[in-house]
Amino acid sequence: MFFLKKLRYFLNRFDLVQDNVHFLEDASKYVMVLSRLLLHFVNLWPMNFTKVRKVFFYATMGIAMGHHFTIFSYTCRNVRSIDNLTEILPAMSLMIELLSKTFVLYGKRDQLKDIIKIVWNDFWPSNTFGKELEEKISTNTKDILIPIILQMAVGSIYSTICIFLPFVATPSFVYHAWYPPGWDRSLFQTILNILRSYLMTYVINSMVCAYDLLYTALCINCISQYLQLSYALKFIGTRKELEVILKIQGKDNKNPSIIQNDEGRVMKLLIICAKHHQMLIRFGNELNTIFGSGHFLQLVATLIGICTTSYNISQKTGHMVVMLSCGYYLAYFWQLYVYCASSNSLSVWSTYVSDAAFDSEWHASNTRDIRKCLSIIMIRSQRPVIMNAFGLFQLNYESLLTVMRFSFSLYTFLRKIAA
Repeated sequence: MFFLKKLRYFLNRFDLVQDNVHFLEDASKYVMVLSRLLLHFVNLWPMNFTKVRKVFFYATMGIAMGHHFTIFSYTCRNVRSIDNLTEILPAMSLMIELLSKTFVLYGKRDQLKDIIKIVWNDFWPSNTFGKELEEKISTNTKDILIPIILQMAVGSIYSTICIFLPFVATPSFVYHAWYPPGWDRSLFQTILNILRSYLMTYVINSMVCAYDLLYTALCINCISQYLQLSYALKFIGTRKELEVILKIQGKDNKNPSIIQNDEGRVMKLLIICAKHHQMLIRFGNELNTIFGSGHFLQLVATLIGICTTSYNISQKTGHMVVMLSCGYYLAYFWQLYVYCASSNSLSVWSTYVSDAAFDSEWHASNTRDIRKCLSIIMIRSQRPVIMNAFGLFQLNYESLLTVMRFSFSLYTFLRKIAA
């Protein structure tokens, strides 16, 4: 890709992420490099969390907490109707989303280090089995990556609108917030607008997008491994097992001639595939452990955001309120779609291992142990790797529809209360 070539030139030119820059040539691992760059930008890359970065992170989060405290104070002091509440809740849902995702990135950085190292070191390169499979992996990667790139682009545009809108449309704040008396004067108001612009672009938009991109990148690479594992299993019984073993192990397989007979080569390939399958299952479980709480609070924030913005779009008459509500609605829906799309793809591809094992030439082997091993792999792979939200909700397209239906139910409930 032209973009990746230019990016690699840029990173080499300024001596950035040189330990991982070669992964830009991989059809799936290059997404991890993009995620690393964005996480570096927000000082949350778990592999290099220095003391200076910690201080900067704490200062930034302190400013964000102070800002959201003013919104919460305004809510307690002034909200007396559904109309007032629906104007505040989208900003409050952003606070929930921001705090949950920064907690995952900072509080679980040691676990993130471990799974990122697995992706770098233990996952097979995308070109292991040739150009055709590499193209398939590349296409699948783009299908999952494009939605989140669109999310980041739209989020940046929306943040820019929120920055400049108070200066050109109205002297009031975009968000309702409480400040001490006298802070509505021009000088203080300008300072607060600048501060809030920093929060909107750097803290909220960048940190949320960094979290989303990291999760998507990990899902993409796990899917890539399931594709390659399925491809490798199809060679069982074809007498090409040694060729596949050499491709997987590469230079590490220093004495491939030690396996003289066909049955031994089949068993060797089966052992490699079984261990890789076990690693991928553990990897999926670890993803749930790390990101489960963030997914759950994301669903809560999405429910709040969609139902309140739907109410504002249908009931409010102010152009700025309607425009901001439309932006919120699209952002929350698209975020949820990105999560469900990547998680659903991972679940689907994890079950293809069973089909690949059955499609192999297992019937050409007379060894019972080989058939037993294949049977175990098939049985286990029929249970998909499911991404969930705190163990309560599965992340897939069905969940997307469920959340949208429930959000509409909450919207109608708000309308009945307000009537």
